[in-house]
Amino acid sequence: MTNSPELPPEIIIKIGFCIPALVEEPSPTSRVALKAFRPQTFFACFLVSRTWYQSLLPVLWYAYCGNSMSRIPNDVIARYSHHFRILRPALVHPGPLHCTLLTVLELDRYETCTYKEHLQLSQLVRENPGLRTLTRTRATSKSMTLESDDFVGLKSLEVLTLGGWKLSDRRLFGILRAVGSKLRILRLHRIYGLLPCDLSPQLEQDGIADINSKIDDGRLTLPCLETIETDIFNGGPGNLGIHDLEELVAGFPRLETLVTGIPASSQTSCLASALRDRCPRLRNLRLDAWGVSEDQLAALVGPVSATGLFSLQLDNICVGKELTSAISRHAATLQHLRLQSAYFQLDLQAVVEMLVECWQLKTFGIQSMYIFNENVAETLKSQLWGQRLERLSLGFETGVNRGEVMDFFHSKSREDSTWRWRHADWKLIGFRAKNADVRTATRALLEKAFEIVQEMECLHTFEWNGFPFTRTLV
Repeated sequence: MTNSPELPPEIIIKIGFCIPALVEEPSPTSRVALKAFRPQTFFACFLVSRTWYQSLLPVLWYAYCGNSMSRIPNDVIARYSHHFRILRPALVHPGPLHCTLLTVLELDRYETCTYKEHLQLSQLVRENPGLRTLTRTRATSKSMTLESDDFVGLKSLEVLTLGGWKLSDRRLFGILRAVGSKLRILRLHRIYGLLPCDLSPQLEQDGIADINSKIDDGRLTLPCLETIETDIFNGGPGNLGIHDLEELVAGFPRLETLVTGIPASSQTSCLASALRDRCPRLRNLRLDAWGVSEDQLAALVGPVSATGLFSLQLDNICVGKELTSAISRHAATLQHLRLQSAYFQLDLQAVVEMLVECWQLKTFGIQSMYIFNENVAETLKSQLWGQRLERLSLGFETGVNRGEVMDFFHSKSREDSTWRWRHADWKLIGFRAKNADVRTATRALLEKAFEIVQEMECLHTFEWNGFPFTRTLV
């Protein structure tokens, strides 16, 4: 090392964050590239001077990625673990780890989580009060559980993901109460053991004359929450019902994104009122509505937002005039829409009329078991729509040949002088049909599909039955 003139340490640190320590390498068994820990560039920089070494060493060990660092000896990891700020996605070293400055802690591998790892995780959580992102998934041992005491010190937590836990005896209520002051994103998946009212205030037996004030005082309130993604309201054993969801969202005044399931046969008007009145910022809604009638889904979607939705995704639904009319109420603001129709319950003409009204749409996708034929194509072409669409996805049942699909789009790229259609990033090998009649029918059907999008001037991505293509100006 030399004592030559130095850059300021803060500049060296910025340079360090531009040096990749994890390098993508091809996998011998998969098309997906793997990331490997390759710090040779850092080692070369360490030789510049003592200042460079002292400045870059914390940058090199800023993030721990167990999968990519599995070959590093455990004693090396333990020695430098006090530099870690990020730890994910799997803990493969036994430690001990001396982390006290973590901001991100994620352990999200259901199959590989052990009882010992979760004991380590509990200790790491308690020793890192500055955590901003925390992911905790269930250990393989059924005796392992979560307690609200593990979360009490996390006053800076902004993103919390819990998955695969049995949280009975109102544990979830206590956990959310402990971290709720700054929480922005909450994800709850595969949470079991919840009972009705487990997320509601616990009322005392006496003094019930003023029940309403007790509810308001004890309500679970997350004042900064912007996004909640959960499957605990789907109904059935081990899940909460729609009334619990109504009670819960009332404590989220800044909620912008809601991703949830709706129990079958639910009455949704009260939930719509709760979201509209208590969550005035709600802009993005994704619902899994298996078993929910069209009229009840329409009663929720239509009035759910006073200012209008920005994006909407509905899965396992019946699409008819009533629902499309409800969606059209958001035409002035709706820019992203995706519909997944259950079975054959799809009124395509109503969908087209809705698309005409929703003139602001930039992305639209529809998936159905409807058979794509000439009648479907003619219905989709019957009115002018999609003039602002940038991305379109059409997924209908069809028996077309994969090889013919590829041939068709490649031929289109040669024939069309204005637009160039190119296959997307992933490779798909298709075998051409030997029967000439099948090939002719396939091409005719694809011509119909192409005619639907040909006049959409803003469209740059078109996915047809899982075949993604992009087009750009020549």
